[in-house]
Amino acid sequence: MLLELQDRDLRVLRLNKQLDEMPEKRAILAARAKLSEIATLLARTDAVGRSIDTQISRLDDEMTAIRVKMDHEQAKLLSGEVKNPKELTAISMELDSLKRRLDKLEAEELAHMAKRETATAQSEKVSAALVAGRAREAEMVTAFKIRGGDLLGEVSRLAAERATLAGALPPALRERYEAVRAAKHAVAVGNLEGDMCGVCRVNIPAGELEKLQAGPDIGRCPMCQRILIVRVA
Repeated sequence: MLLELQDRDLRVLRLNKQLDEMPEKRAILAARAKLSEIATLLARTDAVGRSIDTQISRLDDEMTAIRVKMDHEQAKLLSGEVKNPKELTAISMELDSLKRRLDKLEAEELAHMAKRETATAQSEKVSAALVAGRAREAEMVTAFKIRGGDLLGEVSRLAAERATLAGALPPALRERYEAVRAAKHAVAVGNLEGDMCGVCRVNIPAGELEKLQAGPDIGRCPMCQRILIVRVA
C-alpha cells in the first residue's frame, strides 16, 4: 500500500509539473502579478482622492464659518446701531480681512478641485485597466482549463485515490511516510532487493541486512533512511 501511495504522489507531482510548464499557466501567473500591481495602484489613487475630499470638506467648513461671520458683521454695519466711527472702521476692516481670507480659501479649493478631477480621471483609468485585466485573466483560465483539462482531471482522480490509500494506513505509519517524503524529495519508500535498497541502490552491510530480515515487514534503510519494505505482508 505504501508503494501505491508513493506512486500516486509521484504521478501527481509529474502532472503538476506539466501543468506548471504550460504557457497558459505562466501567462495566468504573469497576468495575476500585473493585476496585483494595478489593484495596488488603484488603492493608492483612491486614497489620494479621499485625502483631497477631506481637504475640500475642511475648506468648505471654514468658508461657511467665514461667510456666517461676514453676514453678522455686515448686518451690524447696516443696522445703524453702531454709531462710533472707530467701531464702524473696525467692522469695515474686519469685513475686508474676512473677504481676503475667503478669496484665498476659494482659490485653494479650486486648486484642490482641479486635483480631484485629475485623481478621479486616473482612478477611472486604473479601474478600467483592472476590469480589462480580469477579463483577460478569465479568458486565460478558460484556455488553460481547456488545454489542461485532461491533466487536471487526472490530478483530481489521483488525489482521490491518494486520500483513500493514505486513510487506510495506520496513523503512525502515515505520519512516518509523510515526514520521510518531505525530507527525501517525495521518494520515501523502496523495496529490499536482495541486499540492496531499491531506492538508493546501495548494498546494505551484512549485519544490518540480518537485522532487517529478522525484523518487521517494514523497516528503514540504514543507508538513505527511507522506509524499506523488507517483505510483502
